[in-house]
Order: sequence, then C-alpha cells, then structure tokens
Amino acid sequence: MNLCEMGFSVYCYDHRGQGFSSRFPDQDKKGYVDKFENYVDDLCYFFEQVSSSNHQLPIFILAHSMGGAICSLAISEKKINPNAVILCAPMFEIMLAPYHFFELPIYFLSAFLCKLKLEKEYVFGQTDCIPFRPFENNDVTHCKSRYTVWRKHISEIEDMQLGGPTFLWMKE
Repeated sequence: MNLCEMGFSVYCYDHRGQGFSSRFPDQDKKGYVDKFENYVDDLCYFFEQVSSSNHQLPIFILAHSMGGAICSLAISEKKINPNAVILCAPMFEIMLAPYHFFELPIYFLSAFLCKLKLEKEYVFGQTDCIPFRPFENNDVTHCKSRYTVWRKHISEIEDMQLGGPTFLWMKE
C-alpha cells in the first residue's frame, strides 16, 4: 500500500542535478555536484518549507541511498529535527566491495583529476543513463511492479535520466 493511501501527506524533491531539478551547466546526464554540502542545504530549505506549513503535524523522513547520507548529515549537524527517520541503504561511503583498499586512492585520484579540470568528466567506467535494465538482479528493489514503473518513467522522460558520477561528485 502507498503512503498516500494510508493517509500520509507526502512531500518529495529531487536532489539538485537529478530528476526534475535543474542541472548544472554542461552537466547533461552526468552525476555532478559542485559541493556535497549543497545537498544538505537543499534538504534543510525543503524541510523548513514543509515544517512551516505543517507545524502541528509530525514530520517523518524516508530517505534512500544518497538521500540517507544527506539526511544523516543534516541531523548530525543539527540543521533539521524531524520526529523520526527511516533510512534505506544509506550511502555512508562509496562501497567498492570487495576492494575497500581502493577507496582512499580513488578519493585522491578524483581530487587530482579535479585539479586537472576533469571534474565534470565521468569516473572511469561510468556512462550516461541506461534506461532499459532488467528487473532481475537489480540492486534497487524487490518489487517488480514499482521497478517496472520507475524504469518506464526513466526510459520515457529524458529529464529523469542520470548517468554515473563525475570525478568531482566522487571527491565530494
């Protein structure tokens, strides 16, 4: 059952540079952000808008992946104070399992490549969005119907398409 059908008011937004939010110049479909803290600031602004219009109601945050990292930062920095939080697979670090020893060198390599003005280039092995991916072995959901709707939207609505991360996104 969907949250709206259960009587919840649902507010959501797209992170800058993703979904229907505006993109950075020359970003096209690349995962790019000039500063990760901007994501936190955006969430704080959004939270302030929602909480000021619903000051009598409790506010719960449901966040997935990068949204979980952003939400955790905002709460730990005491910038927002929701009544409760549900994090699904929060991105607390870039997981290069089973090769964790690459994480620090990749950070330094990304920082170095940013200094060479390659900050808006894809990280090695990354490409534009691939809109048609089968449900089998996906790492997003176990619900085939939701996955099918999500992939259908991505294949039909070009503004929703996002490829892999850039070197600056990786560094941030």
